[in-house]
Amino acid sequence: AVVSTQSTGIKFRAQKPGHYKLNMFYNGIPFPQSPFPFHVSRKSGGKITGMPMEGDGLKIAYVNKSNYIYVSNVPKGTGLQVEVLSAVKIPQEVRVHSGTSGVSTVEYFVASVGVYTLSLKWEGQHLVGSPLTVPGVVVE
Repeated sequence: AVVSTQSTGIKFRAQKPGHYKLNMFYNGIPFPQSPFPFHVSRKSGGKITGMPMEGDGLKIAYVNKSNYIYVSNVPKGTGLQVEVLSAVKIPQEVRVHSGTSGVSTVEYFVASVGVYTLSLKWEGQHLVGSPLTVPGVVVE
């Protein structure tokens, strides 16, 4: 944080969405009611940054098999919303497994060959790279 001696402003640049607490002191004495809790949900532009996605499930979906996407820096105790829709908007089976290291594993299944739309959101806002489309293919 940067504090100017000419004003009472504080600048804070969050590296990722999450819940934060701001401890404030004046001459070494804590401000009343400090720390002040606040929440950072997204950067401007409407997409969540700081939660990168990776995995083969971002490129291709194998019919009737587990397909995986890994999302890093997911704040603990929050919900990652994932939806997989067929071309005719039929929802597909999705499971989200929250890891202890801040990495959530998304496992999804597609029922048939076709094009699927994947939507990954946190607090109702798309992650960077979402939504995206992947082909559903059969593998022998």
